Amino acid sequence: MSIGRRLPKFLRRAWFMLIFICAAWHIWKQRNDFIFDRNHPSSHWWLVNFKQDLLTHILRVKEANRIAILEWLTLFNGIT
Repeated sequence: MSIGRRLPKFLRRAWFMLIFICAAWHIWKQRNDFIFDRNHPSSHWWLVNFKQDLLTHILRVKEANRIAILEWLTLFNGIT
């Protein structure tokens, strides 16, 4: 099953834009690092920074929903 399908329904609706914007933001930052600092893009560092950013936003989530987000983020542990 894909990672997107494992995302609980409330996250697919309520938090989709936050997740999408965080992912896009870190892609943009990888691009800027390549252009301005000559650092090569890395999917590993993109994922690390993406997860850290989402973990800072998790403070805005109700306690009951926080567990579901944390479980979803653990699905990325074996990637890269």
